[in-house]
Amino acid sequence: MLTLIFIFIFGCFLTPCSYANTYNKVAAIINSDIITAYDVNEHLKKMTFDAHILDKKTKFRMTLNELIDEKLFKQLVIDHDDITVTDDDLTKAVENILQQYQMNRTQLRKELKTKGLTFEKYKDDLRYTIRKTKFIEKEISPKIKITDQDLRDYFQHNQKQFRSAYKAHIAQIVLPLTMIKSQTEFESLHKKTLQIIKRIKKGSSFSSQAQKYSKGPYADKGGDMGMMDVSVLPIPVSKAIRTMTIGDISQPILTNHAIVIVKIISLPELSASNFTKLKNTIFDALYNERMKSTLKTYLNKKRHQAFIDIR
Repeated sequence: MLTLIFIFIFGCFLTPCSYANTYNKVAAIINSDIITAYDVNEHLKKMTFDAHILDKKTKFRMTLNELIDEKLFKQLVIDHDDITVTDDDLTKAVENILQQYQMNRTQLRKELKTKGLTFEKYKDDLRYTIRKTKFIEKEISPKIKITDQDLRDYFQHNQKQFRSAYKAHIAQIVLPLTMIKSQTEFESLHKKTLQIIKRIKKGSSFSSQAQKYSKGPYADKGGDMGMMDVSVLPIPVSKAIRTMTIGDISQPILTNHAIVIVKIISLPELSASNFTKLKNTIFDALYNERMKSTLKTYLNKKRHQAFIDIR
C-alpha cells in the first residue's frame, strides 16, 4: 500500500512521538508531563502562521501553548474514568478504515512495519482517538446549542463558503494508479503531479496540461467536466472542492484509483432557497466553528486548575 495513503489515514490517529529519553531543555511542565524544546521545534515545522507573525520567539510561544493544550486535553481524556473503549469499538473502527480505503489487515501491518510501528501500537493510538471522541461527545458537545435561526444567520453571512458545497463547474487532470506497482513508481507519479501544478501556476493553461497528461474524462477538452454535483465525486475530491473558490487549483488529491488535480472554473450563486438543501453542511460548519471556541474556553478553565510551569 502506498505511503501517501497512509499519511492521510494515520494523520488523525497518531499522537506525537515521545522524546522523553532525549536530552533536551524542558520547555514546560503540565501536571506530571513535560514538553521539551525539541518537541516544540518539531511541532513548529508543521504549524502555519498568519503572514504578519514573523518573530521566531512568538512562533515558539504559540506552538508551545498549542502543545500545552494538547497535553492537558489528553490528560483530561485519559483521567475520565467513566469513558471506556471496548474491543468491539476498536474492531469496528479498524474495519471502517480498512473498508473505506480498500485494504486488508496484512497490507495495514506491512505499512505500519515500514514506519517502525506495530499493529498493537497503532491500535493503542486508535483507542485513544475513540476515547477522545467519546469525551468530546460527553463533555464538550452538550455545551453547544444551535438553533434553526442560528443556521439561517450563519448561511446569510457566509454564503461564499457554501457556494461549492453542492455544485461546482470544474476541470480535472487525472493520473491513474492502476499501473503503479511499487512505492518508487508512486512517488514518481506524485512528483509528476506536483510538476504539472507548478507549470500551471507559472502560466501554462490548465487545459493544455490536461490534454497532455490527463487520463480522465474529457481530457481532450481540457478536462472540463462542466457544472458537477459535488456529492457524486470521490470523497477526497468533493472535500477539496468544498474548501476552494473560483480560479483555485488544488494540490494533488489522492483517491482510491488516481491522483487528481482540480480547478474551479465557476460556482453557482446561492439564494435563500438553497438553505434547505445545504442545511446539513451549514450545521457542520457552524458546529465545527463553535466547537473550536467552546473547547478553547473549556481548556482555558482547566488550565487554571492544573499545574503548568512554563520555563
